[in-house]
Formats: sequence, C-alpha cells, structure tokens
Amino acid sequence: MIVVEVKACMMILLLKQFFADLYTKAFPFIGEVLLPAMLIITAAVLTVRTHFFQFCSIGDMFKTTVGSLISRKKRNKDEVFKQTKEKNSQKGTVSPFSALCTALSATIGTGNIAGVAYAMVMGGAGAVFWMWAATFVGMILKFAEGVLAVKYRVSEQDGVKGGAMYYIEKCTHRFGLKKSAKAFARIFAVATVFASFGIGNMSQASAISKSMESAFGLSDASCVCLGIVLSVATAAVVIGGAKRIAGANERLVPFMAAFYIAGCLVILAVRAEYIGDALFSIFSSAFGADAATGGIGGYAVAKSASWGLRRGLFSNEAGLGSSATVHAMSQENNPVKQGFWGMFEVFFDTGVICTLTSLVILTTTGIPHIGNGANGANIVGDEAKLGLAVNAFSFVFGNYGGAFVALSVALFAFSSILGWCFYGEKACEYLFGKKITFLYKAVFSASIIPGMMLGADLVMNVSDLFNIFMAVPNLSAVLLMSGEISQCVKVYLKSTGKGRGKNKENNNEKSNEKNKGKYCLSANGSNTQT
Repeated sequence: MIVVEVKACMMILLLKQFFADLYTKAFPFIGEVLLPAMLIITAAVLTVRTHFFQFCSIGDMFKTTVGSLISRKKRNKDEVFKQTKEKNSQKGTVSPFSALCTALSATIGTGNIAGVAYAMVMGGAGAVFWMWAATFVGMILKFAEGVLAVKYRVSEQDGVKGGAMYYIEKCTHRFGLKKSAKAFARIFAVATVFASFGIGNMSQASAISKSMESAFGLSDASCVCLGIVLSVATAAVVIGGAKRIAGANERLVPFMAAFYIAGCLVILAVRAEYIGDALFSIFSSAFGADAATGGIGGYAVAKSASWGLRRGLFSNEAGLGSSATVHAMSQENNPVKQGFWGMFEVFFDTGVICTLTSLVILTTTGIPHIGNGANGANIVGDEAKLGLAVNAFSFVFGNYGGAFVALSVALFAFSSILGWCFYGEKACEYLFGKKITFLYKAVFSASIIPGMMLGADLVMNVSDLFNIFMAVPNLSAVLLMSGEISQCVKVYLKSTGKGRGKNKENNNEKSNEKNKGKYCLSANGSNTQT
C-alpha cells in the first residue's frame, strides 16, 4: 500500500514537472516566435492577394471612418448611423462607430502605456519603428476579420449574430472538414470565454489596483472596495445587453482617448525641441547601433525588431478574431467598408496611442539600460513597467504625473472589461444558447473583485495560453479564405471606379429585396444563406 502511494506521488510530481517544463520551454517558443510568425505570414498573404490594400486604401479608410463622422452632409451621417430598411437586407444592432468604440475599448489597455515602455526598454528606441511596421500587418488582419464577420453573419429573429466562430465554422465546412467544423469553432469560443476572464477582466482589474495603490496609496481594503464599485458598475452596463455596452463605450472611449492624447500633447508641446532627437533615435536604433539595445549591428536590429513587432501585434489584438464579434453586429452591410473600421482600429491603437506614449518617454526621461528602471531599480512585473511611464509623465506634470497615468490606466482597463465581456457573452451564447448569458455576465462582473488582489503576471500567463487557442483557428480560417477577401476587394474597387471595369450595386439591392430575412448580403453581390 505504501509502495503504491509513493509511486502515485512520484507520478504526480513527474507530471507536474512535465507540464511546468512544457510551459516554460514550449510556450515561450509558441507565443514569442511561432504565433508572431503566423501573424506575419497570414498578413503577407493577404497583402499580396489584395494588392497591398492596406497601403493603397488609406484615403478610403479615413473617408469611411473619420470622414463620415465629421462630415456636415446629412446624407453621409445617415449612411453611417441610420441605415434604412429599404437599403439593408438586415439591420445590425449597433452603428459602425459604436462597433469601433467597443472594439477599441477591448484593445486600448494597459499595454498601450506599460507595454510600450517595457518594449522600448528591452528593444531600444528602434522598437517604435517596428511597432509602426506592425501597424500595417495588423491593419490587413483586422480588415480581413471585419470583411468575414459581415459576410458570414447570421440573421435571426432576435437580431444579427456573427464573429470568428461563424466564419471558422463556414471555412472548415467548406474545405471538407464537415464533422470538425463545429469543433474548431467551439475551440475558439471556449478560448474566448476563458480569455475574457483573464486578459479582459482580472488582469485589467489588477492593473487598476496596482496603479491606484501606487498613485494614491490605497490600502488592500480600499482596493477591495474599489473592486466592488467596479463590479457593480460593470454589471449595471453589461446586463443591459449589446446596445448598452456599445452605448457606454461610445461615450467612454472617445473621452478616455481624448484625455490621454491631450496629456501626451501637452508634454510634447513643452518638450517640442526634443521631438526631432526622439525621431532620429527611433530610426537610427531601428537599423543601427544603440546602447539601449545592449548590442550592435545585426543583433541590435534583430532585438529591436523582435520587441517592436511583438508589442505592435499584441497591442491591437489583430489575428485573435475577438473584434470580429462586434464588427458582425454593425449596421454596415458592405463587408469592405466595415473592414475599413477594423483597419482604423489598429491605426488608432498602435499608430496613435502607442506612438504618443513612446514619444513622451523619449522626450522626457529617455530609455534606461536593459533591465533597469529610471532610478536604477530592476524592472520586473507590470507595476515597475508602469513606473517607467509614471516617471516620464511626472517629468512635466510633477506630482500629478502618477495620478494622470493611474486615471488613464483605470479608464483604459474599465473599457477593456466592458469590451471583453461582450466578446465572452457572445462566445457563451454560441456554445450554450442565450439562456446562459445572464449567468456569465454575473460571474464575469463578480470576478473583478478577486482580480483586484491577484498579480497581473499570473493572470496574463494563463490568458496568453487561451489567446493562442483563439489565434490559431482564426488565422487558419482567414488564410484559407484569403481568396474570398481578395474578391471582395476587387468588387469594391470596381464599384468605386478604381478597379478594372465598373460594377453597379443595383443588382445587390434587387437580390437583397427578394431574399429579405433569409440571406446575408455579401460583398461580391451574392447572398450567403443563413
């Protein structure tokens, strides 16, 4: 009996060591090498097949997104916000702008502040250049997800449903894996549910707790009370459903973005004389020697590119397929136009927010040596990484710098909580039906409280694992359906007079009216049966 127990204990210890070694050795390779490579390869294929669409269509992207918001013509406003029944075969739940705000709420988070600072410490100023390069990689990926989300969404009596789960299922079914179609989609959905509690909930709550504790000296008891307040506030929003979540984000995201951008612009205005030096250090470090990268020549460039690309790719969640859920709910029926909103999401998150953070750091405190903070302290954990950003903002704002960063983190994190609750809810609905969603939202809201007390590193390590299970099936589907995305682009270019030949959309509307309520309008003029 004793021998059996000893053998059982030894077996448990061996299994524990096996999984520990698997996590510490295999996971870094998958998360830091294999996944970024898969993102870049998928983006490269899409870029070639769409003829570098993310570069050539920047004007159309701004016209569709920013242009439609600032236009004084009522016709343009109606086209974006008030799509009529006569022109639409199906009416989405939210406007394209609300969909953008909800997607941005999930992507703009603590990584835009602490993550950028840490990437620059480890990769030097040149990491910023490679973040810019990653922006164009992310733009074509989010564009593809937006196109597929609208094309393969499903119209039902209680509204429109869609997201990566739906086009993954369609893709695998189409390529001969009929029995496995649901399985791949369910893997994505399960991973989304678990990731929503990690990256979208507890890690964000932990970031709020650490930033408030650092800036205002809150005790553990105060952090728990703050967690209860956030839990109640989250429940009050998410229980109202998709429209209330989108409505809250439509107000919160522009405010928090304007708040953070204004603070960055004030610092850049004060330190304007150093902007030129900052830009010079970005480009020189990206392609040459830089003491901050801890090496010279090819090694320095490789390290700078590695950290910059990874930070840029992971900052906007391109390739995860998460934002496809909310893009499918948009009232926009043209897949390519909705794809433009996905492109703008990446541009704003990485191209604007991350760039401003990096310029603030470079024009104030600069980058400390690898592994050391501005005051010589070893940089470990999110709290210390955030401290680097606090030092930069405090350079101009003084004692108010920490409060500014803490409030920015709180706003970013709370909006991420709302956005990821939406993703998790729709994934739960796909797996178990609508009845389970209330329970999910209740548990999700309550999870904020323990999240305030947990270490962010522990939660993020678990979340990264589920992010991989989201990205792999999503990227596989996007890659296999790259031909359809290319076809959508060709039809769009023809309809705007920029492609070869001309295409009129009247046939779309006529076909749409005939099949109203039964089909979803697709970009190539055909209708996908739901």
